[in-house]
Amino acid sequence: MAYSFTSISRSCFSRAMHNVVHILIFLMVTNAASLALASATPNTYAAQKYASSTNEQKTSLVVGSEQDYPPFATGMTDTTAGGFTVDLWKAVAAEAGLNYSIRVLPFHQVLHEFKGNNIDVLINLAISDERRQFADFSVPHVTVHGAIFTRKGESGIRTEEDLAGKSIIVLKADLAHDYALSKNWGKQLVLVNTSAEGMRLLASGKHDAMLLAKLAGMLTLHETKLTNITVLKTRAGFSQKFAFAVPKGKSELLGKINEGLALTKSNGTYDALYEKWFGIYEAKEVGLRDTLKYVIPVVVLFSGFAGYAFYRRNVERKAAERKYRDLYDHAPDMFLSFEAKSAAIIDCNQTLLNTTGYSREEIIGRSMNELYHQDCAEQVQAAFKTFMSCKEVHGVELELLCKDGRKVEVSMNATAVCDGHGVALHSRTALRDISERKRSEEIIINSNKLLHTIINNAPMRIFWKDINLRYLGCNQLFAEDAGVGCADELIGKDDYQVAWKEQAELYRVDDLRVIESGIPKLSYEEPQTTPEGSQIWLLTSKVPLYNEANQVIGVLGTYEDITGRKLAEEEKLILQQQLQQSQKLESLGVLSGGIAHDFNNILAIIIGYCGLIKMDNKIAEKYIPEIEKAAERAAELCRQMLAYAGRTQLNMIPINMVPLMDEIVTMLKSTLPHNAAIKADLSAKTPFICGDPNQLKQIAMNLINNSSESIGKEQGEIHVSLTTASVSAGQAVNDYNGTSIPAGEYVCLEVADTGCGMDPETIRRIFEPFYTTKFAGRGLGMSAVLGIITAHKGALQLYSKPGRGTNVKIFFPILKEGSIEEGLLLKGPAAPWRGCGTILLVEDDEQILKITSTLLEEMGFSVIESANGREAIEQYRNNPANISLVITDMGMPVMDGYELFRELKKINPKLKIIVSSGFGDAEITSRIPPKEITGLISKPYNYDQLREALKSVVDGAGTEIMGM
Repeated sequence: MAYSFTSISRSCFSRAMHNVVHILIFLMVTNAASLALASATPNTYAAQKYASSTNEQKTSLVVGSEQDYPPFATGMTDTTAGGFTVDLWKAVAAEAGLNYSIRVLPFHQVLHEFKGNNIDVLINLAISDERRQFADFSVPHVTVHGAIFTRKGESGIRTEEDLAGKSIIVLKADLAHDYALSKNWGKQLVLVNTSAEGMRLLASGKHDAMLLAKLAGMLTLHETKLTNITVLKTRAGFSQKFAFAVPKGKSELLGKINEGLALTKSNGTYDALYEKWFGIYEAKEVGLRDTLKYVIPVVVLFSGFAGYAFYRRNVERKAAERKYRDLYDHAPDMFLSFEAKSAAIIDCNQTLLNTTGYSREEIIGRSMNELYHQDCAEQVQAAFKTFMSCKEVHGVELELLCKDGRKVEVSMNATAVCDGHGVALHSRTALRDISERKRSEEIIINSNKLLHTIINNAPMRIFWKDINLRYLGCNQLFAEDAGVGCADELIGKDDYQVAWKEQAELYRVDDLRVIESGIPKLSYEEPQTTPEGSQIWLLTSKVPLYNEANQVIGVLGTYEDITGRKLAEEEKLILQQQLQQSQKLESLGVLSGGIAHDFNNILAIIIGYCGLIKMDNKIAEKYIPEIEKAAERAAELCRQMLAYAGRTQLNMIPINMVPLMDEIVTMLKSTLPHNAAIKADLSAKTPFICGDPNQLKQIAMNLINNSSESIGKEQGEIHVSLTTASVSAGQAVNDYNGTSIPAGEYVCLEVADTGCGMDPETIRRIFEPFYTTKFAGRGLGMSAVLGIITAHKGALQLYSKPGRGTNVKIFFPILKEGSIEEGLLLKGPAAPWRGCGTILLVEDDEQILKITSTLLEEMGFSVIESANGREAIEQYRNNPANISLVITDMGMPVMDGYELFRELKKINPKLKIIVSSGFGDAEITSRIPPKEITGLISKPYNYDQLREALKSVVDGAGTEIMGM
């Protein structure tokens, strides 16, 4: 809020009033003579009076008001005219008895019409020396100060000096326009017709600032509801005293206007209108000095009414004096006046006395310099010199010295009252208590210092950029990383101008993504080049920066150097890899030892029985079955190793687990020791699963045998059950290793026993190959079981404690295709079968080649033998019409089975090829599409297995395949 009061001494006021009284007495005498003259010659006097009135005033005045300049003028047409000056004019015209019509135009047009004598009264014109050339002014009805309006967040304009070179909006022909031209800013100006138009232009971001009376600007913002514009605390260098204006020389009309204005002030109309339109935005600024200056001419002009006017106006002046003295004394700011020559205080208001603790008698007559603390004596003297030379001084910050020794920080503004020769007589001084503001500023400064300290001592790098990705600030660590000495050197630069210009584009892409989306990007790793040219690694986070209007104005980022951590992680990874390699070698040693142990036992059996047969051929029939059993044990061991390695091809079909488990339990009841009783709960109706029956049987037999061994010679029970289970998304159901079991529906096989249980170390190692608590070399056991479960996409849970038994629960996913007939699991006895046609047999092992060739001939086939892939290609090309089927090994010299397969398919895409390998079916199907393979037979195989494989191919292919 701005204030402007006239401060004069009691003696000056008394002398002025003494002179007014003498003038009024003289006018009363003159008026009496005039009345006598009028009585003697009434017709002549009336004629002269009428002629004078006709020259001075039209019957109906044309009153000009500008468009949309709230709160002074509102409305865009004659019929919608409103605002403070319109309402005030109506009250003044009513008091003065003036007839009028209002004309509303843009300000520059209404001013042009006034200069052209087309308008009799301008109701709101700012007083200036240039305008006094063509207009006479009434007592000012309000005074407002100029202000600078900018967009919020604009940091480039803080004082009037910052407007140089900026795009400035002004009202056309407004005092702000004249002031800007006087500052040589003409080329920068953008002219508008209304304040609302100017504010909207500024809010749109097209220009930098707007010069306008503060009050008009504030109320325009209120009316337009523009929230991104603010007014600077620093005043502009112009102020506007608004008054009613008439063309030069129309003194009688001006006198009536002044009289009407005085009457509206005395009867309270002015105050009511002022409060209505201005409220708290501006203080009333019509001083006693202005009133006196215009009252005296009014008294002179209206001498005919001197007797009555003297009494009436004397009462009004006294009321006005009391009123303005009351305003003066109780204003929130301190006011005083001192003589220019002696600097002696001649007047002050009560606010100054209350603040300093002095009485009026103690203040009046003292030197102005004694009011201030000695610490600011130099500033006081400098301000006094400026005052005497420039006749004004503004914004000087000083310290008042109170009676009790307290110091009060104030901001001083003073203007001089001069005589007719421009010599300063006394001051009009306003002191504003800025103690609270200074305390707030100190708090802000200390807070900024603390924030600066925190930022610079934070263990991470901090930076912030504007919306154009130029740096606005950073902490010292960031500045050092960028290769500059201090943070200020980085302001205004972008990423292409610092040490990490190689990564500039990468950084800017992230910045723009955060700014455009408004979504933070947190805790991600990125590289950075140091000023020395080396590369480091950062852990970075970026968030958008918002202004008061919740608009994104930039990006704030932090990062920390994690290069040391990355190196440590890499070293840790290397150590982990070395440890894993060591563990793999250890596991490989255990695996090799276990395999060697079991294979040596098997080979010892085979070699032993072969030796016995050599000694006596007659016992061959007795021992050959034992040799076959040993060989089958070896084959089973190989299958377990392939299952453990995940390289076996499962024969997956729809399975009902109930009859499968019932078959296993029934078989094992007759083979397990009688002290281990099996109790099965297989009554639940469970859905089908997709699985390999033989592998599932092996799981059940392995678990039940383990339970039997854990019971030992004591009495115990083994419980086998089948149930269903459902795992929901987000449900914490984990397997033995702590891994979450995927959501879905499952059939659960549970095997629990009352045996000895296991300690944590045994549980940790139970899935290691060949690990056992009994003795070495018992096979892959639980490791093979785990491999089969994994191949079925299942999961395993294990619970055990020493002395409290073991519980194993296996989850098999339910088949979603629906119910499948149980008969799919049952196969009848093999019927007698013989084949015919020619088979190309490819095998690099001579013994296997001879054995397989003999077996095929026993089945009724003709056989062409090949030792490698290249030889097989030649033989097929020589006999393409005769060869109806190919059986090939995969691991061969010269040309392996994979290349042979591809070459044969090129020659004859319809050729049927059965693949035989000891590497496991999964290895083969990973390299050859399963749909292209006619059949698979894993080594080792016997006569029955080979016959079943050929039978399925031949019967499935029909006569066309076998050439029948």
